[in-house]
Amino acid sequence: MSLHLTSEAVAGYVAGDRALNPHPRSSPNSMAWSLGHWLRLQGCPPPREVRPGRGYTLHANGGRFDLTNESQPVMVVSPADVGAEGVASTEGGLSESAVRDDLFVTHARHGGTAC
Repeated sequence: MSLHLTSEAVAGYVAGDRALNPHPRSSPNSMAWSLGHWLRLQGCPPPREVRPGRGYTLHANGGRFDLTNESQPVMVVSPADVGAEGVASTEGGLSESAVRDDLFVTHARHGGTAC
Protein backbone atom coordinates (compact mmCIF):
# COMPACT_ATOMS: atom_id res chain seq x y z
CA MET A 1 0.00 0.00 0.00
CA SER A 2 1.41 3.36 -1.03
CA LEU A 3 1.12 6.53 1.03
CA HIS A 4 -0.41 9.36 -0.99
CA LEU A 5 0.50 12.88 0.10
CA THR A 6 -1.17 14.87 -2.66
CA SER A 7 -3.78 16.48 -0.39
CA GLU A 8 -1.09 17.79 2.00
CA ALA A 9 0.98 19.11 -0.93
CA VAL A 10 -2.08 20.88 -2.35
CA ALA A 11 -2.76 22.38 1.11
CA GLY A 12 0.76 23.84 1.05
CA TYR A 13 0.25 25.05 -2.51
CA VAL A 14 -2.91 27.02 -1.68
CA ALA A 15 -1.56 28.41 1.61
CA GLY A 16 -0.56 32.07 1.69
CA ASP A 17 2.99 33.16 0.95
CA ARG A 18 3.80 33.57 4.65
CA ALA A 19 1.87 30.54 5.90
CA LEU A 20 3.58 28.25 8.39
CA ASN A 21 3.74 24.50 7.95
CA PRO A 22 1.27 22.97 10.47
CA HIS A 23 2.98 19.55 10.60
CA PRO A 24 5.89 18.22 12.69
CA ARG A 25 9.17 18.90 10.86
CA SER A 26 10.53 16.06 8.68
CA SER A 27 7.27 14.09 8.81
CA PRO A 28 5.93 12.94 5.42
CA ASN A 29 3.01 15.38 5.73
CA SER A 30 5.39 18.24 6.53
CA MET A 31 7.61 17.47 3.53
CA ALA A 32 4.57 17.27 1.23
CA TRP A 33 3.17 20.57 2.55
CA SER A 34 6.58 22.23 2.12
CA LEU A 35 6.92 20.91 -1.43
CA GLY A 36 3.47 22.23 -2.39
CA HIS A 37 4.23 25.63 -0.87
CA TRP A 38 7.61 25.80 -2.62
CA LEU A 39 6.06 24.82 -5.98
CA ARG A 40 3.61 27.72 -5.69
CA LEU A 41 6.34 30.20 -4.75
CA GLN A 42 8.36 29.06 -7.79
CA GLY A 43 5.37 29.58 -10.11
CA CYS A 44 5.11 25.86 -10.85
CA PRO A 45 1.86 24.00 -11.55
CA PRO A 46 -0.03 22.52 -8.58
CA PRO A 47 1.35 19.28 -7.15
CA ARG A 48 -0.13 16.01 -8.40
CA GLU A 49 0.49 12.36 -7.57
CA VAL A 50 2.69 13.12 -4.56
CA ARG A 51 4.17 10.05 -2.88
CA PRO A 52 7.18 9.37 -0.69
CA GLY A 53 10.52 8.25 -2.06
CA ARG A 54 13.61 7.07 -0.22
CA GLY A 55 14.93 9.15 2.65
CA TYR A 56 13.94 12.78 2.38
CA THR A 57 12.63 12.60 -1.18
CA LEU A 58 9.15 12.91 -2.65
CA HIS A 59 7.88 12.07 -6.12
CA ALA A 60 5.54 14.67 -7.60
CA ASN A 61 4.59 16.07 -11.01
CA GLY A 62 6.67 13.39 -12.72
CA GLY A 63 9.89 14.34 -10.90
CA ARG A 64 11.74 13.54 -7.70
CA PHE A 65 12.48 16.22 -5.10
CA ASP A 66 15.02 16.20 -2.29
CA LEU A 67 13.59 17.78 0.86
CA THR A 68 16.58 17.36 3.16
CA ASN A 69 16.17 21.12 3.66
CA GLU A 70 12.37 21.46 3.69
CA SER A 71 12.48 25.21 3.16
CA GLN A 72 14.40 24.78 -0.11
CA PRO A 73 13.41 21.62 -2.03
CA VAL A 74 15.63 20.66 -4.95
CA MET A 75 14.43 18.74 -7.99
CA VAL A 76 16.71 15.73 -8.24
CA VAL A 77 15.23 14.13 -11.35
CA SER A 78 12.97 16.08 -13.67
CA PRO A 79 10.39 14.56 -16.04
CA ALA A 80 12.77 15.28 -18.94
CA ASP A 81 15.47 13.17 -17.25
CA VAL A 82 13.22 10.13 -16.92
CA GLY A 83 13.01 7.70 -19.82
CA ALA A 84 10.08 5.64 -21.07
CA GLU A 85 10.81 3.01 -18.42
CA GLY A 86 10.35 5.59 -15.67
CA VAL A 87 13.97 5.59 -14.49
CA ALA A 88 16.77 8.09 -14.89
CA SER A 89 19.06 7.64 -17.86
CA THR A 90 22.24 5.74 -17.07
CA GLU A 91 24.05 6.28 -20.37
CA GLY A 92 27.81 5.99 -20.25
CA GLY A 93 27.77 3.24 -17.64
CA LEU A 94 26.83 5.54 -14.75
CA SER A 95 24.70 4.12 -11.98
CA GLU A 96 21.32 5.70 -11.28
CA SER A 97 22.73 7.14 -8.04
CA ALA A 98 25.61 8.77 -9.95
CA VAL A 99 23.12 10.26 -12.41
CA ARG A 100 20.95 11.41 -9.47
CA ASP A 101 23.93 12.97 -7.68
CA ASP A 102 24.99 14.78 -10.86
CA LEU A 103 21.45 16.06 -11.43
CA PHE A 104 21.25 17.20 -7.80
CA VAL A 105 24.45 19.23 -8.21
CA THR A 106 23.30 20.61 -11.57
CA HIS A 107 19.92 21.74 -10.23
CA ALA A 108 21.47 23.10 -7.04
CA ARG A 109 23.83 25.29 -9.10
CA HIS A 110 20.83 26.75 -10.89
CA GLY A 111 19.08 27.60 -7.64
CA GLY A 112 17.23 24.29 -7.50
CA THR A 113 14.34 25.80 -9.43
CA ALA A 114 12.65 23.51 -11.87
CA CYS A 115 8.99 22.93 -12.67
